Amino acid sequence: VKLLLRTCRRNGIRLVPKMNLFGHQSGVHRDPQDGILHGHAPHEPDFPDALLRAYPFLDEQYGEETVDYARSLCLTHPLLPSVLFDLIDEMMDVFEADGMHIGCDEGKAIGKCPRCRDTEPHILFADYINMIHDHLAKRGAQTMIWSDRLLNYWNSGYNDDYESSANGIDKAIDLVPKDLLCCDWHYGKCDAYRSVDIFADHGLRVMVCPWKNSRNAKNFLDYAVAHDRGHIEGYLQTTWCSSGELARHFLYGDPLVWSQTPEIVATMKEIFLP
Repeated sequence: VKLLLRTCRRNGIRLVPKMNLFGHQSGVHRDPQDGILHGHAPHEPDFPDALLRAYPFLDEQYGEETVDYARSLCLTHPLLPSVLFDLIDEMMDVFEADGMHIGCDEGKAIGKCPRCRDTEPHILFADYINMIHDHLAKRGAQTMIWSDRLLNYWNSGYNDDYESSANGIDKAIDLVPKDLLCCDWHYGKCDAYRSVDIFADHGLRVMVCPWKNSRNAKNFLDYAVAHDRGHIEGYLQTTWCSSGELARHFLYGDPLVWSQTPEIVATMKEIFLP
């Protein structure tokens, strides 16, 4: 990590660690294996990620053999703050970081356990985000999230419950801190990327986060630039493949394991090296 940190500093790169601290706590491996636990269909056996392997009782659906898409953390478990704060502090110290990305995308399992079920999902989510934000703020560090849970399924223009929330979490948009950095990911073709405007309306700052399709990435970026009200912080290129493989293919044209890496590299070159 220290070698990576020194390399980043020499090249003017801000190194921000990321950890999934809500959803994506389980998944299945797909072929070719890319190191990612992917979401899955209901009743498909899943594999817990490291956090739930170490602390299985933090599972919102603890004891259930199968779940829909992926497991999530129980946001009101009394031991959750101490576990997460230890992990956050260790990661921040090792990376000497001034910010952290805490994930939070595609979290569907919320308000299901006996502790949580009597509280509205947006309250659970907002209280949780504020708790982590405040802990990081005490260190002078910025909080970044994938912001799909803050978008309404019916009103945002993103009509799936991956890019937007269909279970009421989105109402937390007015309860989260205004200095939260919203990493706004959208990978498909859209006539209008309304999330750019929605976050501006609610006083939140945005990173534009496309994926592999260069035309869609350019359209998203162009829309954000045209609709910037001073809230667009920049562009974050998602990859979802091995960073080592990506770098070796980008720099040296090395052979690949994951078939989508060349398209991602081509998009990065088009955006960053026009």
